[in-house]
Amino acid sequence: MLDIKKFAHMIRIDVPADMDISVIDQWREEMRGVNTDGIEPMFTPAEHAAPLRTDTVIESENNIRDKVLANAPDAQNGYFAVPKVMDGE
Repeated sequence: MLDIKKFAHMIRIDVPADMDISVIDQWREEMRGVNTDGIEPMFTPAEHAAPLRTDTVIESENNIRDKVLANAPDAQNGYFAVPKVMDGE
C-alpha cells in the first residue's frame, strides 16, 4: 500500500488518510497475474492516424517585422519590449 501512496504523491494526487486503498492494491496484484504473452505493446488503442494537413506555399511579404511590432505596446530595436520579471545578480 505504501507504493500507491508514494505514487499518488509523485503525481500530485491527494489521497485522504482515511481512504481505504487496499482495493486498489488488490486490483494491482490481480493485474500483475494477467498473462500478456504474445500481446504486442501499443502506443494507443486508436487504429486510425490523425489526418495531416498538406503544406501549401503562399506568397507573403519578406519582412513583416515592422508591421508586427506596430501592434506591440512597446518595441525597442526591432524586438518586443516586456517588463523585467527577474532581478539579475
